[in-house]
Amino acid sequence: SSSSSSSSSTSSSSSMKSLGVLSSSTVRKETSSSVASKQPIVEDVKDKKMPTVIVFDLETTGLSKERDRIVEIACVDLSDVTSAASVAGDGTDIKNFQTLVNPGRFSIPSHVQKLTGITNAMVSAPDIPSFQMAAERFEAFIEAARLKNKESGDGAYSGEVLLAAHNARQFDSSFLQREYWRLGREMPSHWRFLDTLPLSRSVLKKSGNTKFTLDALREHYEITINEGDMMHRAFTDVKVLSRIIHQLLADNERANTRFSEDKVGLLDSYSFSLGDPGAGSLKRQIAAATSSTTGAPANQPWFSGGTTRTSTGGIADAVDAWENVRAMSGEDFGVDEDFNGGDDDSSSIMYNLKQQNKEESEEAKTRNRLKRPFWAQADPINGFAPPTLDFAKLSTTDENDDKDLRALRNDIDAWKETPIREAFGAGSSYELDEKTLKALETEGVDTVEAILRVCPRKYQEYSPMSNDLRPGTSVSLLGRVVGVQVAPFTRGRSRQPNVITLETVKTSETNEASEGEGWGKSPQRFKVKIWEYLTKDVKSSLTRDAIVKVRGTLGNFTGSEFSVESAKILTDAQDVTPIGEAGEVVATYAKKASMTNEEWHKAIPRALEFFLKKLKGDPLEVSLGKENALLKELQLVSHAEAVASIHAPATVEQVARARERLAFEELLILQVQLMGERKRLQSLAAENEGEGDKEGISIVSTHLCDQLRKELSFSLTRSQDQALEEILTDMAGPAPMLRLLQGDVGCGKTVVAALALLAAVGAGHQGALMAPTEVLANQHYKTLSDLLREMGPDAPKCEIITGSTKQKELKLIYEKIESGEISIVVGTTSLINENVKFKSLGLAVVDEQHRFGVNQRAKLLSKGGEPPHMLTMSATPIPRTLAMTKFGEMALSVIEEKPAGRLPIYTKVLDPSEHEIAFEAIQEETQRGGQAYVILRYVSDKDTEKNQTKGAEEEFERLKLRLPSVKFGLLHGQLSSEEKQNALDLFAKGETQCLLAPPPA
Repeated sequence: SSSSSSSSSTSSSSSMKSLGVLSSSTVRKETSSSVASKQPIVEDVKDKKMPTVIVFDLETTGLSKERDRIVEIACVDLSDVTSAASVAGDGTDIKNFQTLVNPGRFSIPSHVQKLTGITNAMVSAPDIPSFQMAAERFEAFIEAARLKNKESGDGAYSGEVLLAAHNARQFDSSFLQREYWRLGREMPSHWRFLDTLPLSRSVLKKSGNTKFTLDALREHYEITINEGDMMHRAFTDVKVLSRIIHQLLADNERANTRFSEDKVGLLDSYSFSLGDPGAGSLKRQIAAATSSTTGAPANQPWFSGGTTRTSTGGIADAVDAWENVRAMSGEDFGVDEDFNGGDDDSSSIMYNLKQQNKEESEEAKTRNRLKRPFWAQADPINGFAPPTLDFAKLSTTDENDDKDLRALRNDIDAWKETPIREAFGAGSSYELDEKTLKALETEGVDTVEAILRVCPRKYQEYSPMSNDLRPGTSVSLLGRVVGVQVAPFTRGRSRQPNVITLETVKTSETNEASEGEGWGKSPQRFKVKIWEYLTKDVKSSLTRDAIVKVRGTLGNFTGSEFSVESAKILTDAQDVTPIGEAGEVVATYAKKASMTNEEWHKAIPRALEFFLKKLKGDPLEVSLGKENALLKELQLVSHAEAVASIHAPATVEQVARARERLAFEELLILQVQLMGERKRLQSLAAENEGEGDKEGISIVSTHLCDQLRKELSFSLTRSQDQALEEILTDMAGPAPMLRLLQGDVGCGKTVVAALALLAAVGAGHQGALMAPTEVLANQHYKTLSDLLREMGPDAPKCEIITGSTKQKELKLIYEKIESGEISIVVGTTSLINENVKFKSLGLAVVDEQHRFGVNQRAKLLSKGGEPPHMLTMSATPIPRTLAMTKFGEMALSVIEEKPAGRLPIYTKVLDPSEHEIAFEAIQEETQRGGQAYVILRYVSDKDTEKNQTKGAEEEFERLKLRLPSVKFGLLHGQLSSEEKQNALDLFAKGETQCLLAPPPA
């Protein structure tokens, strides 16, 4: 059925009896030492009231919040579910809400249908609601349950709502939020979420449990379900999870923990909110700025390859992948003829492509022969794969593989690379001369496979000779030598070309000459102009009636002869081969030491023949199975075909398909390496402590974050909200977070980091923020102190450690850090001093992380007893694709917009003769009450390179004389700590109007 909601009339008292372990309890007062005891902070109240706990579950078409849709929702009020270990019955005895959801144009994949039993026919039935209708019913059920519990006679409920789900932090809550966003709405602001996954880890960590999935917990508590019910159906899952929550709370009550008598506090410590709890507050309305300035990310090229020239002179594959797509025909690209464009970037791109294709050039028509590569189907920002692609299929192998394939999968020796001496040494059928072998070894190319990895620098397509070609076309032809005119060649050059007269021939497989086709009965004659020096061997081969191959540019037809300009002549029997109907594609290799293009052309064919004979199977098919669904969907050519085509392609299409396969392999290998590096870094801290692999710290509660956000006089931008949500989601997982937060100066990275630090403190841990310089550390400390001051006198305590901190103060700070009295520590590399010992480091934030070495970051991470989460920040504008490559072991969050009221930044480059414009701008700005910076590369002129740049000290004196009405200040790393702070204070007060400093200051 599409929706059902059944209830039994239950009085308030009977409802509380069924609640069992969820009854309210008296809680003792907490002190500031709660952080020191490594437990979440609890409100300073005596009597706590239970929130209305709604247990819910979602079934979706997949795991991607961006691409997939909800197909089923179910929920129950926890107070209506008994703690019995049986889930017998059809649910009519429990007040509940359950409904299938019509996902619109999205279909349910076969593996999801198999798992859940939900089919496309079921969700497309006429009576199945859309998500908008389902959300309204979902909200109505929750509100009715909240009011019922709040109005109960004993007053045990607070009127707050807590939505509980297993893995709510990383899946259910954000999936639900994304569906609301698609409706142009936010979820009700009073909703909070409870994640039962970390809750179960916490309660059962001493019981020896290693698995905490819903199925594993059901087995642990021996919860039974009806024979006809299916796990992974939403209503069955919520009934099971409700019983599990009751059992977890009962186990917690029996355990001797801080929350043994505080079930409300336990639930609160694993609950979180989404969105902005301070939205619409009076403080926000008073301090509301003008409209926000949102900057759209630049559309940057993200894929490029080598050059493939067509016979007409065009480029077959452009540098920008979207330009490559533009060259495709409208039919191949799937352009809708009724499409009129749209507001979003992808729609605009599609519309522009369609318009540009109307005026397609001859070269573009040539390129249309290329099939669309898999990377052209993707969003250039979010990845290279089609949205239908499920890379989870990579982790599954075909169970029906034959024995030979399984044996080959485990045969490591079969995949080892072959040394060139072994393959091409003396006596081998593929023998190469000693000079070539030494040249290869000098270049570090010491295996057969390494030779094949040297891909061509470029390709040139040559058309076969025909009577409809235009002058300027690159052609390849076979001809019989009729006459030879050798030009004099002196001083390494010739003033005129060698001219060879040929008659066209067609060469059969037996190399017998016959008359050319398409030219009548008489063979066509060509004058071939060759500017290169003809060697003695070539000259001796150019005898009358000798058959040769010529490649060059077709010239004009004069008299009865064509001309071929800038030609290259081939006389060796192995090169004089038949020309196919599609012509030829010739590869050119870059010169490496003594390995010229000609030398590569000698080595590559031998290496290719040896490799193809040695290869026992396709690497991807051996690894994943011949029938792997992902390989079928990608429709890639085989590895052998790709290697052969990249070196000896017959057509331009083969080059494109070969690149596609080899590019996929490179990206796959790179991703596996980055995943391995990520795993290594996540376990680094624990390994340093000699404990091996170890789970990190799970941080779920956001109550301190919410407290600060309610007090802020501004709202976070959508980019900040998104980045914070990604950070908090990572911190909820058992694996330590590794995330890079990137954003321009002034975009609000520090406030996002502050909220993340508060989340760690709220979970009973500590936070550290390490900056590369003392000045920056002081700025962060001031910013954090100002933010924490908004939270009142009970705010977590923050302290700073730098090289200038006095020893007497340091000793006291060290003691407070070790005891846990100090919650957040800001500092420079002083934080990795051996005397700094944290009680429980939950989050380490590293600003301008590229300024620190790997070992310095690792030392900071090793300060935690358990592996802490790590957040690195950078204001350097790194393109997303480059960031994924350089920092691929880290997840990436980008703040792309500035807070409301920030003015746009204008950048101008001024020549030395135009510096007066900058001086005038400084004077005008300071006269209006503004301030300015002058950033120089060096502290002093004596540090500059050949006086090419200016030093800060000398420029400070020059500008004081040049602009006497402006009050200048100077700041650099050679000043004492007091002088630095004084310079910053004067600038902050406005007494200094223009500050000069080199970047490291």
